[in-house]
Amino acid sequence: LYLEVLAIAVRISSDSAFAFLRNHERIIVESMKISNVDAATALDVKREKQYKELYDRIAAYFETCRPYLDGNLTISDVAKIVYSNKVYISKAICHFTGHNFRQYVNYHRIMYSIDLFRENLEFKVSELAERSGFNNVVTYTMAFRLFMGETPSDWCRKERSKILKPKK
Repeated sequence: LYLEVLAIAVRISSDSAFAFLRNHERIIVESMKISNVDAATALDVKREKQYKELYDRIAAYFETCRPYLDGNLTISDVAKIVYSNKVYISKAICHFTGHNFRQYVNYHRIMYSIDLFRENLEFKVSELAERSGFNNVVTYTMAFRLFMGETPSDWCRKERSKILKPKK
C-alpha cells in the first residue's frame, strides 16, 4: 500500500524519460497551468491594446473625415485608410461598441442627421436621409428607430415642438 501511494509516474517525451513522485507531478502540472494562464492573460492584454489602438484610429477617421456620408462606404474602404484588414476592423468595432460595421456607420449617420435637423428644422426626413449618407429613406428609418427608439418623423415632430415652443 505504501509503495502504491509513492508510486513513480514515468513520462516519456522526445526520447527522454522523467520520473516523478505522483505528488511532485501534480505540483508541476499545476504550475504549468498557472504559467499557461499567465501567458494567455498577457496575450489577451496585448490583443486588447491592439484592438483599442485600431478602434481609436477608426473613431478618429470617422470624426475628422466623415466617411459615413458616402452612401457606398465599405469596410474595405476603411481598412485601406486605417492600415488594417476587414476582420480586425470588424472585431475592434464590435468589441468596443457592441455593433457590427454597418451599424457603426449608420449610428454616425443618424447622429449627423440629428445635428443637421437641429441646425435647420425645415429639413424633411428624405433630405436628412440623403444628406447623412443613406441611400434610401427606408434604411434611414430602420436605422433611426434602432438607435433612437422612434421613427425620424416622430422624433423631428417632437424636436420641433421643443425648440419652437414659446417660453412662458
